[in-house]
Amino acid sequence: MDKLRTLRFFASVSERGSFIETAKLFGTSPSTISKAIARLEAELHVPLFTRTTRALKLTSAGKNYLITVKKILQDLDITEVGLREEFDEIAGTLTINIPVSYGRLYIRPLITDFCRAYPKINIELIYDDAYIDLIEKGIDITFRSGTLMDNRLIARKLSPIDFLTCAPKGYFADKKHKPNNKILLEQPWVNFRYKQTGKAMPIMLKNKHGIYEEHLPKTVCMVDDGDALAELCADGLGLAQMPHFIARQSVLNELIDVLLPAYCPPQYGVYALYSKTEKNPPKITAFVDFVQQWLLSIGEKSDTAWAR
Repeated sequence: MDKLRTLRFFASVSERGSFIETAKLFGTSPSTISKAIARLEAELHVPLFTRTTRALKLTSAGKNYLITVKKILQDLDITEVGLREEFDEIAGTLTINIPVSYGRLYIRPLITDFCRAYPKINIELIYDDAYIDLIEKGIDITFRSGTLMDNRLIARKLSPIDFLTCAPKGYFADKKHKPNNKILLEQPWVNFRYKQTGKAMPIMLKNKHGIYEEHLPKTVCMVDDGDALAELCADGLGLAQMPHFIARQSVLNELIDVLLPAYCPPQYGVYALYSKTEKNPPKITAFVDFVQQWLLSIGEKSDTAWAR
């Protein structure tokens, strides 16, 4: 900051030819300006001004140096104005990291309407199921499902996660009674494998005491993509248990049946995450608010999802 201030002193003295006038401009003393210029010349090992009792004139080295200094200061001023405008209005580039399935099914459909509502924002979408350090990677917002552990971030809960046990449409239509756990576990299943750990997601079923238990049923197909989980279930390959946001479209299109009440693990949810700063850019708040308004329109808020 001292060097930058000195460069501003140098540019002003070059323009005004006077330590006194520059001192008035910056609200300091002429000796402060003179000493700053002397330190700059000592650092450069080059005289920037010729000094007489009546005037200060740039040397040839000073003239060349002034060209670069003016460009640096001009570029910096333009950038600072742009940054202030970005904080004062909803504008700029918004970088969003989203899990693949949630991004495709819930976020991507909103992007066109959001961009029409906020034409000064440019969107960059990064699809990735793996955890990304948004501070390190320069991400504005990340959406995450599951539980949270990063206390460096602001977390706005968008909804809980309801896991739905589903079957192809009409799979149990010829049965007189709803299938019990034993019958369900005897059926073929399409199951999900976490990319990060390589582990299969257990199927959670409530026992006769009302307590949920983990099961690993007969699996005919293992996938690591949520959309494929719903699609293969709808194709008739087998039963599947999936988050509400993955099941939603297939249920609405009557491609799959929901067999049981939703299972909602405690502390699980879908969250919008962004950095803790004294003042977040309005573009971040605008986008998260936009998502929440759409979620409300389909019956989802922080304590409930559409499936209930």
